Amino acid sequence: MNADVEAQRILKINYELLQILNEIRSENKTDEDWSLIESCDMFQSPKYCGGYDATERCFLFSYFDENEKEWWFEIKLLDIPLILSGEISSIVLLDPK
Repeated sequence: MNADVEAQRILKINYELLQILNEIRSENKTDEDWSLIESCDMFQSPKYCGGYDATERCFLFSYFDENEKEWWFEIKLLDIPLILSGEISSIVLLDPK
């Protein structure tokens, strides 16, 4: 099996993440606006920690699974409405190792 496949996992979008994404949407900021206030831990909840990264021009998050293992993922600002509407229902998690 490919090592890249082994280092990935699929996460179904859940209520906890939707709350964070609703908060981001309610800010009504552009990528440029977010770039001015980038922070790696602006959004925190029991399973998620993340914020906007101006270099990557997206939101970068850590997700902690049921075993407290950390996984990474990114969400582009333009994808947030698609996630909130249900058009995107899962995201790919990457093993940070």
